Amino acid sequence: MSVLLCRKQFMITFFSDDGKAVPSTVLTFDNVEVVNSSSLNKKFIVMLTKKNSSNKLSVKKQIGLDLEKSYDKFVSLDKKHEDLMSVLSCFGVGQVVSVTGVTKGKGFQGVVKRWGFAGGPRTHGQSDRERAPGAIGSRTIPGRVFKGKKMAGRMGQKTVTVKGLKVMDINLEDKYIIISGSIPGPKKSVVILKSK
Repeated sequence: MSVLLCRKQFMITFFSDDGKAVPSTVLTFDNVEVVNSSSLNKKFIVMLTKKNSSNKLSVKKQIGLDLEKSYDKFVSLDKKHEDLMSVLSCFGVGQVVSVTGVTKGKGFQGVVKRWGFAGGPRTHGQSDRERAPGAIGSRTIPGRVFKGKKMAGRMGQKTVTVKGLKVMDINLEDKYIIISGSIPGPKKSVVILKSK
């Protein structure tokens, strides 16, 4: 299995060789490097960032990263990979891959948006119950609300892995790769692309 850090750009309609229109996502890997850690005897693939991020110096020193650079993310690699080209050689057109990303954060949301509740009726005197969750508990037994009850709360910003996606196209010169389907996360977010 090989791992590649990419940055999500935008979605397009990719036309395959047989004329099918496939909704796809464009990922770029222009600021990716492979770093060798002599202290840990491991190799890491890192994603550079232009803005100053609050990376801990102790982590940078332990892994062996450049203290002057800022990194968005770093993931450990197999020892067989020597450089970025050896990592990219594991990804080809038509290959099945999985992508891990952090979904968009929606903030604190009610049960209608978060869980798809229908809400209460708009008639019979219930003027303020349209988007209410309704009853959440039972009587004396058990006398409490069960854990995991669908209620209002923070929505989104969770790590999600989408499996079974295919590589539609890859360009080593322009450093982009096109993956079929949608990928979690906002634009410009860092995602982890994994091959089997």
